[in-house]
Amino acid sequence: MTKSRHPRHYEIAVDIVKSYNGKSPFPDFLSETFKNNKNWGSKDRRSYRELCYLYFKNARILNNLNETELVTALRQLDSGDLELDPTPYEEFSEFISPLINSSELKNWYHKQPPVFFFPWRYSSDENAVLGGTYLSKDQTWLYTGAVDLQLPIQEGKGIIQDVASTQVVQKYRSLFDNQRVWDCCAGAGGKALILSHISTPKSLICSDVRPSILENLKKRFFINHKTLPELKNVDIAKEFIQEEAIDVDVVLADVPCSGSGTWRRNPEALVNFQPEAILQYSQRQQIILQELTKIESVNYIVYCTCSLFSAENEAVIEDFLLKNSDFKCLESQFHGEIQGWESRGDYLFSALLKRN
Repeated sequence: MTKSRHPRHYEIAVDIVKSYNGKSPFPDFLSETFKNNKNWGSKDRRSYRELCYLYFKNARILNNLNETELVTALRQLDSGDLELDPTPYEEFSEFISPLINSSELKNWYHKQPPVFFFPWRYSSDENAVLGGTYLSKDQTWLYTGAVDLQLPIQEGKGIIQDVASTQVVQKYRSLFDNQRVWDCCAGAGGKALILSHISTPKSLICSDVRPSILENLKKRFFINHKTLPELKNVDIAKEFIQEEAIDVDVVLADVPCSGSGTWRRNPEALVNFQPEAILQYSQRQQIILQELTKIESVNYIVYCTCSLFSAENEAVIEDFLLKNSDFKCLESQFHGEIQGWESRGDYLFSALLKRN
């Protein structure tokens, strides 16, 4: 586990983390920091990035240490002389879904997350040369080490998409065929791109509350030579249904959530997260689901979150069914497991709701 690093790297990494205020995504903050320190070489930048994330992933056990102690502890974590945080989700253990084996979270959390690449066309030679493993069941390439996929992405040959998200779209592929589909919290459009590739919806609407991310979605559809869906900039949690005329059959609702099932990739979110936010997300999720029921043409809702917490998953579905007797839940589960592979993707929950 020991890496060859300059002793000064640990001090700089601590300085970087201490100067981060959480107001912007850490990758953006880190990129800006690198721009302001052009004398740092590529190996230095890689080392600082690794050490910053090592710090964030173990922030709980580094609390209350002074700067000198932090540098020492970070060096010990990096060398394996200090145990990695054995219970990173301990503060939130009471909220974790019983569908999840909590004892597996430590290994998952501390393991370097794989990179998943979903290609539009399978090419064994092209991807294997990059050191990838093809997961035929998920139609996805998996990379466990450092890999540069910028060229195939820029050439529109596929997208980086966590396997859990891919599995959700694949699971309900037949549900989208020949139907009017609405991806109501589309974000940058990863699921919508895969949906439009593996199924044949009659029509596709993508919406999000953020205009900027819809612009990103447009660019991704263009680069990947996919037909651009109809775009809507709306906030479903603000009772927009009464003002918007939307006739669709199936809604894919990957709703805003805590993101706790992705904290392995962005551990700084765990550091800054407060338990009371779980209730806030849950209330917003309930509002979104309730708004979707106002669309009389909707027959199915595929509800998703990348959260580990029952309050955002099973509890939301239970509350929804109590208030809406004309719907039933056909199935629910967590995605992200990879058959025959020691690693896994994010934890992503889905529930299929059907109008009676």
